[in-house]
Amino acid sequence: RTCSKLNNFRAMEASKYFILLTMCAPILGLPPSNNSSEINCENSGDCSSGKVCVNFKCGDPCHGGCGPNTICLTVDKVSMCACKPGFTGYPFNGCYPEECRMDSDCPEERECRNKRCEDVCKNACGLNTHCKAINHYPVCSCSPEHVWNPFLGCQVQKAKDCTEDSDCLSNRTCINYECVDPCDSVCGNNTICTVENHTIACACKPGFIGNPFQNCVSQVIKECTMDEDCPSNHTCNNGVCAETCNAICGLNTICIIKNNHAACSCKPGFVGNPFMECVDQSTIELQKKYYIGKEKVTWTTAIERCRSKDMYFASITCPSEQNDIKRACNESGISGLVWVSGSDLGSAGEYVWNSTGKGFTYTNWKSGEPEVSDAYPCVALHTLDYKWQTRACRIGRYYACEYFRS
Repeated sequence: RTCSKLNNFRAMEASKYFILLTMCAPILGLPPSNNSSEINCENSGDCSSGKVCVNFKCGDPCHGGCGPNTICLTVDKVSMCACKPGFTGYPFNGCYPEECRMDSDCPEERECRNKRCEDVCKNACGLNTHCKAINHYPVCSCSPEHVWNPFLGCQVQKAKDCTEDSDCLSNRTCINYECVDPCDSVCGNNTICTVENHTIACACKPGFIGNPFQNCVSQVIKECTMDEDCPSNHTCNNGVCAETCNAICGLNTICIIKNNHAACSCKPGFVGNPFMECVDQSTIELQKKYYIGKEKVTWTTAIERCRSKDMYFASITCPSEQNDIKRACNESGISGLVWVSGSDLGSAGEYVWNSTGKGFTYTNWKSGEPEVSDAYPCVALHTLDYKWQTRACRIGRYYACEYFRS
């Protein structure tokens, strides 16, 4: 029944002074000789009370088990080691006299560590430092001609340029005893930094706007924000005054700009969408149809809306077309003023159809109309009586488009 291997020792605190050690018994070993009479035991159960089996012999479990200045007790064949009263340490290795229980038990330059009075300055301060113990605490300071953090390490002190801003030039400030340019990393991008009387001022560069302490961005100077900012024969396009006719009208058209509004019309004898292309009227035989836009837009926007639908801004050139547009309005269910393409934007009092460029050969004016005025150059009809009226082009109204079917 010999143990096949040595069990591990396990220690734990049993009381304030005692540590329990449990050992395998018997400990593995070889008989002292081939004479079986020298074998007293095979395990501790073969030994008398207070004895344990060690190397096949019954013996005192305390023998050699505890260190100096300790007490060994045996309880049920298990040895327990403890430091003697007034001693501290690890009883299996040895105990030493207790020096303290708190800092006040030690001299002022020492502190109580593990019940021993230790040097309070030991490993407390950094390089190039001086340590002084005051009331059991280390007080670190840099050695002469050294500066920085005495707990981490001190460096050789440079000669002081200044102790305050007034020791420096007016465009410098005192930082860490040196006169330096305070503009470094203070102002944002695209800025100008100036220092006067040691005070920093950040400003955006010319042509830039924003917060100069964070970031300034390029400022685009716009020539215009609305058509009225431009000459009367130009319109505002992306902040620039431009001649709208250069790009807005199609082939075989006439472009007229008045009061910052472009009016495209087909050349005489041509029909079609003047914003795209006009064709010779003599070459086509088509029936005109009308479409009524149910959203309210300005007169010039109505031109664009019709064009986006591959239609033309409506014209009325005869009584039958007057009846056709009336029928289209009734079918749409709208009520109110409806834009048509007539205007005198080209010449006051000379009304032409924007879709054809031709003057009026048929009219259905309301009594007292047209009112020839720069304020009311555009033509609309009212669904109440389908009479024509002149109105301000900028007001949102329903609109009529025309298209042709064979």
